[in-house]
Amino acid sequence: PLSALDAARRARGLDLVAWVVLLHNSWLGERHPDCAMRNAFGDPYIHSLDPAHPAVREYALALVEDVVRGGEVSAIELESPGAMGFAHGYHHEITGVALDVIQERLLGLSFTEHELLRAGAAGIDGEGVRRRVASLLEVSWERAGGLTASDGVPTQDAAALLDDADFQAYGTMRSEIVTALGVDLYAAIKGASPGTRVRQFAALNPGEVSDDARAALPRLADEALAGYATSDADARERTAELRQTMGDKPVLGMIRAIAPDTVDPATISPRVTAWREAGVAGINVYNYGLMTRRTLAAFAAIRP
Repeated sequence: PLSALDAARRARGLDLVAWVVLLHNSWLGERHPDCAMRNAFGDPYIHSLDPAHPAVREYALALVEDVVRGGEVSAIELESPGAMGFAHGYHHEITGVALDVIQERLLGLSFTEHELLRAGAAGIDGEGVRRRVASLLEVSWERAGGLTASDGVPTQDAAALLDDADFQAYGTMRSEIVTALGVDLYAAIKGASPGTRVRQFAALNPGEVSDDARAALPRLADEALAGYATSDADARERTAELRQTMGDKPVLGMIRAIAPDTVDPATISPRVTAWREAGVAGINVYNYGLMTRRTLAAFAAIRP
């Protein structure tokens, strides 16, 4: 399909930009659960492959090389080069208990065989962290009290875990795994197609975004995507923050032009203006195949 698309866009004077979803892959996760991330209880999350697994890394590198060799790709956008979080929105997804932000964060931590081996090699008690996470979650569900106090701060038990040295070191190690994969992806793309610009999403590792991972972005990309803004003010703030990280490298805005982000087409023009005034190099729109015709018409009315 890529070669046919490449030919079609040439006839229309368009650039070819590839949006590649890497580790967010339920089809592969269901068929290869040994390659999927696993929560503290050992349950596989089939919607997210494990970035520490050698076979997963090999697959991701082969995928991007194949894409940029399949046509004259001016830019490639890399979605989910890291592990996803717990909440996914999968069909028939049933949780069964109310979850606060800390419970969701802990459920989003992964403890695969390869991650635990990496932790052990780094002197981190990953298995101890896994047991503590599982125990704390079980206790919080049984007492139905959650792990976030009424003022939004962690409970005493949650704070004790979040502040633990091994817990923090384990999170840093997982970010380093994703960063290392990002370095290899960048090298693979440039090796196969030197002229292709590499774009990374600001949320490099959606399951556990860390300061270290965000700081690594300039090494992993030629350009950065700021993500979907929740308001016009948020668009400006995201751009300013990401431009500080990226330096003189371009930042692109994004609009999720479907519900629940966009319900009223009248909000589109102000959002485009906000992104442009913030100084973005371009704006991605998600996506023309799913939006209503009213929304599509609102984009058509905007001047280039």
